[in-house]
Amino acid sequence: MIEAGADVDTPNTAGVTPLMNAGGMGNKEAVELLIQKGANVNHRTSGNYTPLMQAALVGQLEIVKILLDAGADPTVKDAGGRTALAYAEEKEQKDIVELLKAKTPASSAGKK
Repeated sequence: MIEAGADVDTPNTAGVTPLMNAGGMGNKEAVELLIQKGANVNHRTSGNYTPLMQAALVGQLEIVKILLDAGADPTVKDAGGRTALAYAEEKEQKDIVELLKAKTPASSAGKK
């Protein structure tokens, strides 16, 4: 579909993009392909939820790394004021928490 010109950022009715779905499922190859084809790593749903938050919430460390390397912003807050770090902390994703702390300025790390 991408080769036929499909928009890689077209969200479903909930505002979730293919990148968010692929990242949440841990599909590294799909995430890399979507990013290569121009997917917005900082896409936000209507609630300001991002692909990085999705990957952090479900414990996809490799996807979190890929998203950060592609420019995902770890300081973005959802509609409830939570960052990807807050989601990782909530689910006790220790490796992701460490990574996000290292990539997040201290002034915005994990604040709710």
